Amino acid sequence: EYVMTGFTYAVVLIACAGLLTDIDNRRFCIAGIVALLVLCFFDVEYTEIAAKILPGSWMPFFQSPEISGFWNMYDDFLWSPQHMFAAAAVILLLYLYDELLCSKNAKTSVACATLIGLFAAAAVFTSVYAGIFSLILVAAIKICDYVCKRDFRRNFNRTFWWQAAAVFICLILTAMYLKFLFAYPPEEKPVAFGMMPCFGEIRHFWQYPLYFLQFYFCILPMRWGLIYVFGMIAVLVPGILPGHPLVDFGKKWIIAALLIIFFVHSTFYSNDFGWRFVAGAQLLLAVFSVFTIRMLYRRLLSRLRKRWIVCAVAAPFALLFFWTSHRYSSSNFAPLKYDPALHQGFARAVPGWKVVQAHTGKDDLVLCNSAGFYKLGKLAASSESTNVFFSLFAERDPPIADLIFSKCYSEFFPQKKVEERYEKVVAIFAGNPSKRDADYLADELKTRALLVTPFDGLWKSPGEIESRFPKKEETADFRVYWREER
Repeated sequence: EYVMTGFTYAVVLIACAGLLTDIDNRRFCIAGIVALLVLCFFDVEYTEIAAKILPGSWMPFFQSPEISGFWNMYDDFLWSPQHMFAAAAVILLLYLYDELLCSKNAKTSVACATLIGLFAAAAVFTSVYAGIFSLILVAAIKICDYVCKRDFRRNFNRTFWWQAAAVFICLILTAMYLKFLFAYPPEEKPVAFGMMPCFGEIRHFWQYPLYFLQFYFCILPMRWGLIYVFGMIAVLVPGILPGHPLVDFGKKWIIAALLIIFFVHSTFYSNDFGWRFVAGAQLLLAVFSVFTIRMLYRRLLSRLRKRWIVCAVAAPFALLFFWTSHRYSSSNFAPLKYDPALHQGFARAVPGWKVVQAHTGKDDLVLCNSAGFYKLGKLAASSESTNVFFSLFAERDPPIADLIFSKCYSEFFPQKKVEERYEKVVAIFAGNPSKRDADYLADELKTRALLVTPFDGLWKSPGEIESRFPKKEETADFRVYWREER
């Protein structure tokens, strides 16, 4: 489902590229096909490949001391489609905004203003980083254009009230969500200035220019692949991209976004701001890379003269990248196999959630062991795991489910606080909890019910858990503790 969703947005983006570059139907079709090939076959993280074929002494050039993020588009569409959707919505909004500025009649202006408001609201709802922050950057660039460009200033003033109507529509649709964001601020500021966290502690001034070069000329090319390389060539080399106001704006957006993430980062969970804020720039780079490929094709054609010779030269490279992409995907997403007893125990414990639901309300908080079926929530080559036992069957909210999703979706809490809660809950389920531990679950975490399985240490060593959770229902496959509401 996520893969299909990703390709749907990719097609939408390609359609937008065809519109904003004013290319005819034939060229549009060619550009779309090539862009899909780029997305499918060339979108590989080359860091892992380099680690297998290059000496280990080379790897510090391609990797930062800590995890850098900035995954390829395949992974982004698979794991964070909401951010990619927000980025695509902002790009489509830009096309509509250009249409609004050029509009000569009220009917077109009404349609554009309405759609702009709707797309802006969609971007705001689906992503703070790729939606809200991207819209702020768009507004900042437009302000600079207003000051520097006379034609833009004239069209802006002429259509000002239609733009105000679009903003009003967006605010009306997102008012309650924005109120929520401001009403419940995080305990720490969400973003801060300074070197991105993946480079660790900075001790010498010379590290700044060194890491700057390493990030833009080694890490990003290896992480984003040919999309970044070909896209940046199109942005920086004159004559590759067609002349169009939206193309010019896209180049400004890409450069500004990529520079911002080097100096601004998240204060929570490494650097989620840096990874997601550039989603729009990443999509534009994918589209712009098409024109670099087209330029290379024309250069080859001018030298080799025959189209079939050009295809014969290009085909082995395409096959090589396809094979590399296939090997990369297969190695990272190959299914894992574990002891069948673990799967059987999982299945037999699932009915325990029906007991939990029978003794709790829909607004009550419940808990199971966040690490109870840790292996079953993992992917190959991954150290993190999701609590699928809870996520698929609980139908209730938890004080904490697992570490990875809690980090991603609990940004109102500092990361250290989330990790401490996770470790304490796992320790309690390991067995023999004290009265103080039981009070912690009941009073601080507001837990109403616990689901315990034979795979938990708490199964054989319940300790003082019944001092606060006196109610109990037990079978050979699960045990449910709960307390009456006070």
